[in-house]
Amino acid sequence: MSAPRRTPRGRPGSPGPARTAPKTAKTAKATKAAKSAKTATATKASVERRRMGRPDPEPAAQERARRRTERRTQLTGRAAVLALVMVALSLSLAYPIRQYFGQRAEMADLRDQVRLQEQRVAELQADRDRWSDPAYIKAQARDRLHYCMPDETCYVTVDPQAPSRP
Repeated sequence: MSAPRRTPRGRPGSPGPARTAPKTAKTAKATKAAKSAKTATATKASVERRRMGRPDPEPAAQERARRRTERRTQLTGRAAVLALVMVALSLSLAYPIRQYFGQRAEMADLRDQVRLQEQRVAELQADRDRWSDPAYIKAQARDRLHYCMPDETCYVTVDPQAPSRP
């Protein structure tokens, strides 16, 4: 008898993608009988192993489930490493970004201060220009100090209800 033909997937006995064999009742019965014989043999072997104190090997379904969970844990491990890298990057960039925004805020505050100082300088220059005018000086002396010109007569009235100066 020749060896069973292997398909591209490596399953023995299957005809391949181009040709498919029709299933008959005989092949279905033969398959069922082979499976039951295999199960009976596995059961006898497991009873014998238990008697000798050895554990049963995992059935195929449990083995597949275990492999699936292993694959899932590998994916989860990769995701955990990726998350760890992302956290490390965000932490390493957090301080420089905070410094950047802090410095921008400080620069905006300094620009406001410069603008206010420039306004104050402009007011002081205008005040200086007024005080350099002799007419303004005379008007301020008359108003603030009650000065009079030599040929003028000045009168000061006192308001009786005004608060007295100490």
